[in-house]
Amino acid sequence: MKTVAAAVVVAALLLLAGSPAGAQATKVGIAVGPAVPATGIGGPVGPDVSVSAWLARPIRGPFEWRAEVGFERLRMQVDSRLRCAAAGFYCDSHVGVTQVGGGLQFEPLAGILIAPYAYVTIGLYHVTPDAEVVDLVEGTVATSRSSSENSLGVALGSGVRFRLDGRWTVRAELRYSGFAYSPGTVNWASVITPALSISARF
Repeated sequence: MKTVAAAVVVAALLLLAGSPAGAQATKVGIAVGPAVPATGIGGPVGPDVSVSAWLARPIRGPFEWRAEVGFERLRMQVDSRLRCAAAGFYCDSHVGVTQVGGGLQFEPLAGILIAPYAYVTIGLYHVTPDAEVVDLVEGTVATSRSSSENSLGVALGSGVRFRLDGRWTVRAELRYSGFAYSPGTVNWASVITPALSISARF
């Protein structure tokens, strides 16, 4: 599922970037930061990593289309793993969130050196929680659990852009990703990501 979704987005981004309207005005960027669970993702998992790639091209004035693909990962924290080890078990769990989306970005023209920006996207979120428990004393008892689900989600981001030259820009942003998620009775989950992004303009 992840491979198919990524291939679809890459093909769409290449088509957008290659169109005459996108020439000399297309922005391509990558953002990296910690993924921090906010709501709806319980249990012992905590912050890990978030990576996303995005493309934007102008519509009119400061408004742009934005397309993106990304991955966020949450992992069982060290203190929880140590408590398991003290009880004679090896425990580990992860929640992976792959997202593909598109939407609208608001950003002042490139000539402004330092400027705020914001965006909103809607898309498909593929959530894959998994857990593993191994009895270290017996050495033979092992249990694991994994699942996956697809749902709609939304991302909201805002930050400040620092233009380095005519092509390169560094961005500091805060991103909220919310998506439908139903492990038990939970219906909505969200992840907060403070990220640093670098982008190029073509």
